[in-house]
Formats: sequence, structure tokens, C-alpha cells
Amino acid sequence: MTTSRNGDKIVVWANAVVDARYSLSVPEQRLILWLAAQIEREDDALEYRTIGVLEMEELAGRDGAPGGNIYKRLEAVCEKLMTRVLHICLDEKTGKRSTIHWVHRCDYNDNEGTITLRFDDELKPALLQIKTLFAQIPLKTVFKLRGGYAIRWYEMLKAKERGWVLRSTSFHQSRICGNVRLTYQRPSWTRKRTSRLRTSPLRPAGASQVGPSR
Repeated sequence: MTTSRNGDKIVVWANAVVDARYSLSVPEQRLILWLAAQIEREDDALEYRTIGVLEMEELAGRDGAPGGNIYKRLEAVCEKLMTRVLHICLDEKTGKRSTIHWVHRCDYNDNEGTITLRFDDELKPALLQIKTLFAQIPLKTVFKLRGGYAIRWYEMLKAKERGWVLRSTSFHQSRICGNVRLTYQRPSWTRKRTSRLRTSPLRPAGASQVGPSR
């Protein structure tokens, strides 16, 4: 487990993961990031990790299953996560892409109120003993982000700090790879102005605002 000077846990994400294409809800992203933050630098295998109630509350928020207690909400998040995959390139030389499940298994320890899970073994090259081409993501900072796309862009920015360049060069490809949807909402003052223009009669340039002469 890597920590910063202020004691914050650090997620070490291989650039291959940052560059991967996938779709996760915010609680699912937080759980994946939490799980990655538990990996020790010297680990040579992906171990099972157990998450307790206090961490569950921070991870699941109110975006999990409606109602119920925090344990049930995170259980619903895990159930969804078991079906999620990512499309990732683990071999830069060949450019071969693979579709891999994020999580291998989830165990629900009902008597303890904890959940135990681990990554799929196929993700070992992207998660273990990473020495080059990676991003360092402070866990507390990324948990403050409320949107899934904001989390993805933050990961990309942290990778860029270490010289990472997106493999997809076209704007359209970068949107797909980052799984980002661009939206634009016109400022309210422009909408009001447009509304007034629609209800006002149009006059030719230079026309008097006084009624027509008789």
C-alpha cells in the first residue's frame, strides 16, 4: 500500500487501466479504487481484501440500492460490479486488446457485516509491481469527486503528470476511450434574452420605435 506524506492512501494505476474503456457507476469506481489502494508494492499476487462498515459508508454513499442499510447498499454495488468488464490493452507491442472482468469473486460475511473481494487474476500485469507508465491517484481526493466522468478525467490528468499520452489520437476516439460524454448547457441569462427576442416584434434597422406616420 502506498501512502502520501499526509497519510492518504495512493492508488497506483497502470496507464493501461487509465487508457482502458469501461463503464462503472460512482460507487463501483470508488470500490475499485479502494481495492487497488490495498495492493502492496511488493505483492506478486492479487489478494482478497475485506472492507468494513466505515469504509463501506464512504464508498457506497447514496448511489447504491435505494433504502436499506449501508451493508445492503454496498452488496448491491458488488453484485453489479461482478458483471462489469473493461476493454484493455495489456501488450503495447502487439496492441492486442482484451475484455476482462474487474472482480473475480465477492464474499458477503453477514455475521461480521463485511465484504471480501479481489480483482480478477487477468489484471495482474496492470496492477502488480508496476515500475513504469503509471499514475498515482490520492484516494481521499478522488473520493470527493461526485461524477463518474470527473473521476476518469482526474485519473487521466494524474497520468499526464508523469508524461502519459493517450494512445487514441482523434477527438472521437479519445471520447470513447475516456468514456466521456460532452454536454453543454447554455447560461440562463442567454436563455432569458433569447426568450425576449422571440416575443418582441422585429423592426428593420433604423426604423423609428414610434407608431407609423399617417
